[in-house]
Amino acid sequence: MPRHALSPGAAFGNETESTILGTNASHKPVAAYLHSSETNTTGRRYRGRHRKPSPLGAFDTRLQAGATLTLLGAVLMPNPLPSSTPDTVAAATQDNERGDPKKPAAAQVKHAPARPTAKKATKAQPPQDAKSSETGQQAANQAQPAWPKKDPDQLIDEWANAASGNGVPARALRAYVNAERTMREDKPNCRVEWPLLAGVGKIESNHGRFDGASLTDGGLPSKPIIGIALDGSAGVRAITDTDGGSMDGDEVWDRAVGPMQFIPSTWTKWAKDGNGDGKSDPHSIDDAAITAANYLCGQGQDLGTVEGQRSALMVYNNSTSYGNTVLHDAEHYAQDHRPPPV
Repeated sequence: MPRHALSPGAAFGNETESTILGTNASHKPVAAYLHSSETNTTGRRYRGRHRKPSPLGAFDTRLQAGATLTLLGAVLMPNPLPSSTPDTVAAATQDNERGDPKKPAAAQVKHAPARPTAKKATKAQPPQDAKSSETGQQAANQAQPAWPKKDPDQLIDEWANAASGNGVPARALRAYVNAERTMREDKPNCRVEWPLLAGVGKIESNHGRFDGASLTDGGLPSKPIIGIALDGSAGVRAITDTDGGSMDGDEVWDRAVGPMQFIPSTWTKWAKDGNGDGKSDPHSIDDAAITAANYLCGQGQDLGTVEGQRSALMVYNNSTSYGNTVLHDAEHYAQDHRPPPV
């Protein structure tokens, strides 16, 4: 067996050191410090106590030990271990499974696969069918406190009280809105709305407040509102008495009566009960408002249009200026009042 294989310390001849340590292009070769003045006539290095100290001191000793281990590893393991790249590991694993005897033992080692990153588990929600969802909604509704429901009349009263500051008393507003509600059921195609009725009430009696009167809680004026005698004088039609004075107190000539100023003959034909007391009274704001709506709708016009409103108003009072005033006031009320709740 060669000597350098058994005695690493004797392996450092000139040729071996220059091969292992190499040469630095910009510095003096490290081996030069070992061979320039440390060799005898036979070319061997000094040993033991006769060895000259190295110029590099402790570094020389460490360098020699490292080179020795490197050389020893090259002798004992001529084939280095393959790199642990995924390709080589996979190839080694496949060859080991096939029992390839040519692969070194290190290449046949199976590496444990990397642990997958744990993901936070989420609990799957079971699907709910329509029946269970409906049952849950019913249970939620039952859990809510049972608030008392307000009837439409109470809602209208609250709305009228809040809106009465815009020139229309609350008691008159309630009558106009209730008239619209009734006609919406009786004659839905008419489409009469409360602002138009308020426009008529404004020009006829200032909403039941003519000559200092005021509306009571029962809907009657504080004093009767009765117009002039229709005796044919200048600018006035001549209409003789038709009610025997029962409504207007005049047995000779008819007079317009109540907040909406109906003459007795027209009232008799179109009258309706607006407050549910079983009778129709031209002095009641409730009865007068619903009767005015019934009269306007009786002309076959669509009161949801301005043209229909103007045509119906000409029947109520054959005057263009009258119609213009009513429409102007109606538009004002519609803009200044928010819609009623019902």
